[in-house]
Formats: sequence, C-alpha cells, structure tokens
Amino acid sequence: MSEQSLFKVDSITVDGVAIAFVEGTAIINGAGDYTSTVVPSGNGPDFEQHTRVPRTIELDIQFGRNVNPEDLKKINGARVVMKDSRGPRRCLANSCSFGSLGALGGTSTKLTLNVLEKYQWL
Repeated sequence: MSEQSLFKVDSITVDGVAIAFVEGTAIINGAGDYTSTVVPSGNGPDFEQHTRVPRTIELDIQFGRNVNPEDLKKINGARVVMKDSRGPRRCLANSCSFGSLGALGGTSTKLTLNVLEKYQWL
C-alpha cells in the first residue's frame, strides 16, 4: 500500500452483513459536513455563508437472489463499514438508515443510505 493511494470502497458491510455491489460505484457524500459560499458585499470585504450538506452513501447493489427489497427497507440505525483493501483506511458510518432504492430489472440497482452521524475515518 502506498502513501499515494486514493480511497476506493471495495467492501461494504451493514451491521456485519456484506453487500454485493458493482465495483467503483460506492460513493460517500457529505464527508466535508458543509459547503461555503461567498456572499458578495456592495463594498468592503465579502462574507461567507455555510450550509450543511446531507451525508449519504450511494452504491449500485447487485440484485441477486439473496437480496430482498423488504430487508433493505428495514435498515435503521445500522453500522456501515466501508473498506479499501489496498489502502490504509476504513470509513465507519454509525446510525445509517434506508434512503431509497432505484428501479429493478437491470444489472444493478441504486441504493442510497442516509448517514445520521459524522463519518469516522479509521
């Protein structure tokens, strides 16, 4: 593992149960907690406005025979661990809940999990 390795999620567990997903589709949103926007002043220095952003995890799950939409909808207060097996980091997301489930019938299905607490980088 290199110091120049970028974090790439290649393993996700929800309350200890592995989720099969399409490689490269797992995205962690809201790691910065907020965005900053410049608010221009008529004269003098400008100001900044900060806005919180939601924390979510998005991934394309592989909708195989062991995946049940009813089980996914029951995700509530779950602990999600995301790993990069080739890198030095893991990301822990406590208190996750079901956000949404995309259309079924293709090769994969978009799953969104809401993350209700700050990420922990391990």
